[in-house]
Amino acid sequence: MEVRTFGHCIVEPFILGRVVISRRVGVADDIIIPGKTGFFFNNEEDLLKVLLAVVSDEVLCAAVARNAFDQRDQFRWENVCKQHFDLIYNAAGT
Repeated sequence: MEVRTFGHCIVEPFILGRVVISRRVGVADDIIIPGKTGFFFNNEEDLLKVLLAVVSDEVLCAAVARNAFDQRDQFRWENVCKQHFDLIYNAAGT
């Protein structure tokens, strides 16, 4: 069985250096800086505005994709595990 969460749907394209356009769900608020690492929308009208702005600007698309790709290391398994272990050790007081 495969489980998809909002986090996976947002992080997977992010680490591949794709332009992520999302609502403020899952991990989106933690990784998207509007206009720098992705874009947010609230409703269909917002989505249309973002799509028109992003699709028509190749330089913006390339810059946002590059910024996302450059930040992908925060999602490497080693880093995620370290963060979890750090939390556990700190909670245990060791």
